[in-house]
Amino acid sequence: MTVRQRVIVGFLLVGVVIGQFSKYMIQKTEAIQWISHSQVHAQTIEETLETVDLSKSHVQSEDCSLIHINTASLDELQKLPGIGPVYAQNIINARNEALFRTFEDLLRVRGIGEKRLEIIRPLICLFISEDPVTESEQ
Repeated sequence: MTVRQRVIVGFLLVGVVIGQFSKYMIQKTEAIQWISHSQVHAQTIEETLETVDLSKSHVQSEDCSLIHINTASLDELQKLPGIGPVYAQNIINARNEALFRTFEDLLRVRGIGEKRLEIIRPLICLFISEDPVTESEQ
């Protein structure tokens, strides 16, 4: 092997080592960011749960202190952990088709699965106000 070939092989080996090291560092950075985000998300959930009286989490009345999933605005829905503007709009679109009568009805919302439902369930109320009787129905 000539000196030139050895230099080229040396540069290639250094390039492979640098590439592998960079890949490792990127994965490590992504893992740290994911862990950090998860901790922030968990902290947000804990803070939200502290502000809610969970003993009343299934009270289905107009007076419940939880978020009324059948009447909440886009902004109110976004106060729920893991619910941003897209999920909030998906909730509104789904409830415009049919009100949520059970917690499981929320599973028909695109983007809401068992895990997300488990997180928001103690924070929401399914209260549906009775429609007032109109004069034509009397």
